Amino acid sequence: MTVAVLMALCRYGAALMPMLIFGACLMRAVGRLPYPAAAAAWQRRAATVGLLCAAALLPLQAATIAGEPAAMVQPALLWQVATLTGYGQAWMAKAVLAVLLVGAAWRGAGNTALLWLAGGVLAATGASGHAAMHGGTIGLLHVSNNIVHILCAAFWLGALAVVLPLLHRWPRDHAEAGRALARFSSAGHWAVAGVMATGALNTWLILRDAGLNLQSPYQWLLALKAGLALLMAALALANRYYWVPRLARGGQAMRVLRRQAAMVLCAGLAAVLLVSLLGMLSPA
Repeated sequence: MTVAVLMALCRYGAALMPMLIFGACLMRAVGRLPYPAAAAAWQRRAATVGLLCAAALLPLQAATIAGEPAAMVQPALLWQVATLTGYGQAWMAKAVLAVLLVGAAWRGAGNTALLWLAGGVLAATGASGHAAMHGGTIGLLHVSNNIVHILCAAFWLGALAVVLPLLHRWPRDHAEAGRALARFSSAGHWAVAGVMATGALNTWLILRDAGLNLQSPYQWLLALKAGLALLMAALALANRYYWVPRLARGGQAMRVLRRQAAMVLCAGLAAVLLVSLLGMLSPA
């Protein structure tokens, strides 16, 4: 397995795991849902996987810079990458927060603590990569916008991971599932709007200097990611305004709602993978 493939997989795991934790914790807070033992168990595993993936990113980045895998075990080079590059400094912040998140998850910390720590990991993630390519006011705008983009997407995906099991308990647990679905429908509007608006601004900030280039792999992947986001938004709106009002009429609406919510989640997981690849490519 090449360094580039490992880098892409580790970027994916390091971003996706805290996204799912953040979104699930925020959904439980918004929906006033209980924090069951099963949720605590999968969040411990997710936090651990996220930390392992994040830890691997620094040596992989060093190998990418040096152009040889042996650089992954050269302490002097690792220190230089960690302390002298913007990537390394963002990585250190993310690593510290990821360690705290794992410690909190394994100590049995509450929903609120995990929410803030996972949000911190995501904020450190959003402050690196292409978002850090500009300086001054534009740079601050880009980083801030990217952090909001990641947090909105994290809520959308993590909340779906909580809502989907509740949909499968309908109508057996109608009260809790109905309450969660109603609150997710309301909060989801903001998440969808936030993802779309910040994604559009991110795209403009990245491509305003590079310009459109039909030969660019980055821009093709970015277009695919935008297409997935539009598909997710369309399915989410159909669920909210067409299928949810029809739940009282029978089982077909719930079956379609479950299927389309699962499709949105899968599309979101694919979009995060594309972002992991985009961060390794030049926008030009």
